[in-house]
Amino acid sequence: MKPRPIVVNGWNLYTHSAFKEYMRKLAIAVRKIKERNPESWERNNIVSLYKAIARCCLVEIPNDPSDSRYRQGNTLGKAYRHWFRAKPANRHRLFFRYDAQSRAIVYVWINGLKQLRTAGSKRDPYVVFAKLLEKGDMPDSWPVLIERCDSIDESDSDWQLNS
Repeated sequence: MKPRPIVVNGWNLYTHSAFKEYMRKLAIAVRKIKERNPESWERNNIVSLYKAIARCCLVEIPNDPSDSRYRQGNTLGKAYRHWFRAKPANRHRLFFRYDAQSRAIVYVWINGLKQLRTAGSKRDPYVVFAKLLEKGDMPDSWPVLIERCDSIDESDSDWQLNS
């Protein structure tokens, strides 16, 4: 049985394993940076990225996941207009879906440092994510997606804003 998800503004928060793994790696990097540089760790770019993503997931998106700033139009293709994206950092794109009826938000994928936003590039996050959807590596069906996701729960230290 899955742990109960945290609830923010009435939204249950979930994450796909790809996104959860990315956050885990970032959290480990942040802890190492903090140990090595206790005086200046908060000014590190990795720490700033981690905090921006956590804030986006735990504060901004749950305020209103339907906000027009998260709509990506036809960027992924007309078949994928139900996917949304946030911009937690300059050239990073965080893809998510939400379901108003079940009051659930699922954070699915974010581009890494080797896939920064560059229009027209094969490594552009929109291109990479669209390929994940087309190949079936990322579930597009809401029931399948939510079934394959884990909740973000209170004990999950990889999601602490003040790491």
